[in-house]
Amino acid sequence: MARLAARAPAPAPARAPAPARARAALAAAALALAATAVAGCAVAPTRLKRAVDGHPAPPVADAVLVFGCNSTPEGALSPCLYSRMAHAVAMWKAGRVRALVVSGGRTLPVWANEARLMGDFARAAGVPGADVVEEGRAQTTWDNLVLSAPLLRAIGARTVVMLSHARHLLRIAAYVHELHLDEDFAVSYEAVAPPPLH
Repeated sequence: MARLAARAPAPAPARAPAPARARAALAAAALALAATAVAGCAVAPTRLKRAVDGHPAPPVADAVLVFGCNSTPEGALSPCLYSRMAHAVAMWKAGRVRALVVSGGRTLPVWANEARLMGDFARAAGVPGADVVEEGRAQTTWDNLVLSAPLLRAIGARTVVMLSHARHLLRIAAYVHELHLDEDFAVSYEAVAPPPLH
């Protein structure tokens, strides 16, 4: 049998110059990061929908906990604060909640106390002062929950609606679970429509 002729080794493929390799690696990393970000955006709304739809607000709740956000630099209600409070007052007027607990401190010295602004808005809209409870020390969402829980217990609330904008509710739901507040209260979630863009 004839012996196969030995094959000469194939020449090694030419390597791209170092700058080109670096650019290709950067592009691949950017694509991977973009894919991760897209995947994260796809997951978050699903988890949010489960948190909200799985705990709908009852026909009548003892209290709504309204989460604050920054005032305007002039110390007035921002569109964010206004939309949350308008929603909460509408809930009270419709008989859906018996009390409003409004939570938010002064996150910067130049801004007004959020709870005071929210409380003033509710009273001016016709909610009796006895039905408005202000928590004016919170600096974060975690604070909102930790500092408002004793106030909710003090008014005898058992059913509590957590009220904020949709993207905020996912974090609120995670903290409620971590703090075991869903064991102390029958918690539900309600999303506020985004404030209008100007």
